Amino acid sequence: MSDKILTELRKNMGEERFVTIKGRNYKPDSYAELVARTRTKEATTEATLNTSLYYRVDLVQVDAHSDNCEYCQLYAGRVYSISGNHPEFPELGEEPPYHPNCRCVLLPITEESIEDRGQYDSLVKLSNSDTIKVDSFHRFEELLQEL
Repeated sequence: MSDKILTELRKNMGEERFVTIKGRNYKPDSYAELVARTRTKEATTEATLNTSLYYRVDLVQVDAHSDNCEYCQLYAGRVYSISGNHPEFPELGEEPPYHPNCRCVLLPITEESIEDRGQYDSLVKLSNSDTIKVDSFHRFEELLQEL
């Protein structure tokens, strides 16, 4: 995908050496990879949401990985309701990718699986807080035990 984007970029760039977006210069190959990765993540998110709804799964969890950027820490591990109709989990508003090159993914999840893991109350608290940040997966597990 990035090779096709790069070919098209170079065709349209003429003699320019960089792609300039919002005042920032990118090497064409780096920019092509960024666009391909971000667009693929958008497609993955849409597929997850559509498949979840098809199987009547209303809840999704944003993954928590060890190298969340500061912005993604605000979403890591939180559970959201796709429809917005769940009484305890907030509606999914913004969805991944949260920024270019974002690594976050949505994972379909059921109330039963959350309860089976003993994390229901902790995930309700985390998901409804706008101040808690998760900075690594290891710490995420510890955080849930503290909530």
